[in-house]
Amino acid sequence: MKNFLTILIINLFIINAYAYADKEAISPEKLKNVSGIILGYGSTTLDKKDGIPKKIWNEYHIKPHFKTDHTLLGLDLVFHFDENTNMDHDDWNDLGDIIDKIDYLYYNTEKDPFYLRIGQLSNVTFGSGFVVNHYSNMITYPLKEKNVGLDMGINLPWDDKLEFFTNDLDAARIFGFRACFIPLDYVEVGLNYVLDKDPLRNNNSDESLHFFSLDVSSPIVKRKRSAFYIYENLAKILDHGLGFSSGIRWELPFGKFNGEYRFYDSNFTPSYFNEYYDLDSSMKYQDLRALDNGEKFGGFLFSGKIHTMENHLKLESSIEKFMNSGRSIHFYAKAGLSQLPFDNLEFNLSYDDKDAHLADFGFDKKNVTIISDTKYNISKNACLKIDFKRIYNEIGIARKLSSFSTEIKF
Repeated sequence: MKNFLTILIINLFIINAYAYADKEAISPEKLKNVSGIILGYGSTTLDKKDGIPKKIWNEYHIKPHFKTDHTLLGLDLVFHFDENTNMDHDDWNDLGDIIDKIDYLYYNTEKDPFYLRIGQLSNVTFGSGFVVNHYSNMITYPLKEKNVGLDMGINLPWDDKLEFFTNDLDAARIFGFRACFIPLDYVEVGLNYVLDKDPLRNNNSDESLHFFSLDVSSPIVKRKRSAFYIYENLAKILDHGLGFSSGIRWELPFGKFNGEYRFYDSNFTPSYFNEYYDLDSSMKYQDLRALDNGEKFGGFLFSGKIHTMENHLKLESSIEKFMNSGRSIHFYAKAGLSQLPFDNLEFNLSYDDKDAHLADFGFDKKNVTIISDTKYNISKNACLKIDFKRIYNEIGIARKLSSFSTEIKF
């Protein structure tokens, strides 16, 4: 009876609600006007512990949002009840479960002397991205457990900077450190160290990965709204290979373009910690050990970002060609629409293919990841959302997520 009353009380608040948790990381800029409480209801299928098979649970969310002059805090309090109105207490057993209830915590911005970001990490990059390139700790959520990461930085005098990140406060495996200095006008030098203490993801591994890297960037032409840079990268994986890259970057008011040549040992992988690292870290590490044969590889990387129509249309793409390495072309593309073709519509679609061939290009094949999210604003405080995720591994087996939700802010 007590559980039934609990569900009934929550349901009374769900009249103004949304039906599913956010899947993508939220930027501080999008949260600057957020405050109050969001209550939500949905259903989900969960694998439970102790051999209990999959079952459908009623899922309730209470999401309070708080804001001060320097701090933004959002909590995601989740409760699961089965068909007999019994509450699942596994979500509240230990400290890790409490940490998982943090949706986001931001203190200051990246321009302040000190800033802190806790929660979803979607775009952690060191330098030009030769080692850490758009790393995300949310690519597997909600297909796997939620990660609550940490990204923090200190801005020193003369534009110098220190930065640190880790993938998860509760079960940290990845640690990244960066020190950035400006020894000469406009010349930026970065010293980086990244550790993955369990690259095989078996929780019993005695092996670890240690990356050390140096990057230098300098403008050749620098104007008020555009600039042309050259940059160099040198990186070493402890007990494995060495990598080098040399590139150019052209920044314009409507976008940014890169061209880069990479030269590296067979047991080295550029942009090792990327958006999809949490999906294929074990496979990457096994390939790294298998290719420890002293060969030298090279390849080109071209990438570009364009934003037009007052940022209503955003396009992003990259292609990486490996020379004489036995590796395939790596192709990535992303498109985003905001208020196009309808004023109330927002749409994003990304496609990543690590094994791209024109003769075998498609959406249902191995080493492909497809992610899309659609949001339609019904009114100022109400919207509909559709999330879609397909992740195909190296043998073509897919992990899938599809969800439909409504959201009302009050």
